[in-house]
Amino acid sequence: MPKDAHIGRNPHRTPPDVSVIVLNWNDREVIADCLASVFEHGPEDLQMIVIDQGSTDGSRKLIQERFPQAQMEALGENRGFAGGRNEGVLHAYGRYVLFLDADARLQPDTLARFKRFLDSHPDVGLVGPKLVFPDGRFQSVGGYSFSLWRQLVYWTGLGAALKHRYPRLCQYLEVDIAQPTAVDWVAGACQFWRRRVWGDAGPIDEALYYMDDNEWCYRVRKSGWRIYSLPEAQVVHHLGGSGGLWTPLVVKGARSLPRFFRKHYGATAEVLYYALALTGLATRIAVFRAAAALTRAPGWRAKAVWSQRQLLALCGIVSRLPRPTP
Repeated sequence: MPKDAHIGRNPHRTPPDVSVIVLNWNDREVIADCLASVFEHGPEDLQMIVIDQGSTDGSRKLIQERFPQAQMEALGENRGFAGGRNEGVLHAYGRYVLFLDADARLQPDTLARFKRFLDSHPDVGLVGPKLVFPDGRFQSVGGYSFSLWRQLVYWTGLGAALKHRYPRLCQYLEVDIAQPTAVDWVAGACQFWRRRVWGDAGPIDEALYYMDDNEWCYRVRKSGWRIYSLPEAQVVHHLGGSGGLWTPLVVKGARSLPRFFRKHYGATAEVLYYALALTGLATRIAVFRAAAALTRAPGWRAKAVWSQRQLLALCGIVSRLPRPTP
């Protein structure tokens, strides 16, 4: 049996080049633009799969009315990005698969550029675009593996000094690259991959949240495939979403990175990560509070509050605290 045999198949038609998987959970405000961009800029033989995860905002009806050609699959509950995408792959039968967030919009030739690059680079299994904000500002092109060394660089603030001259020392590639670049991961907002990758790397880990895309990329590379970021392929990403820092899902997100270290590097690495993160956050809070007291600038206070909330989320006690008043 071929490794990709458990990916969805439709025996009644010729498989399309691309299957696109978009998750919907109360995304009425953004998903129409997302789907419209796929149908406008995608190939004619496109399989468009929408996984609805228990939406209650009327978005499911909107999709069915405006995009009847989309294949709607209803889960009835929100299983997160990992669970929703794993379900979507069960229904996909394209030669290539695209994971796309509901708040993202494809630009002209994005899919064509992805496909041309994979067709001409058989050792590359997954590619991602240059993500930009709606106003055109740079957002992300991916980055490098979440090692303990890179955690040290991140939490000590050295990343700001090293990111231009030594970008591989940082976990986030925060420079606007001009050429296709080999990376360790690309953001889950838009991941384009060849069918065989799923059979080699396996499904996305549903025990993780927010870290699931990075961890899946880690296993893609471990299975022998290379990953590239293609800056000439652009996708507009609103970087929105439901909920906020004070939700149970974000508490799970704060614990995902320690779980990643335990899963792939062992219990000692998990403990070391906690030590680095907790020490780094405590130091940041002290520095930001001091700067706020000396300068009276509201930006420093906002940074201190955000770091404090990150610390609480990491400790797992945020779920027991009252939700702050907006």
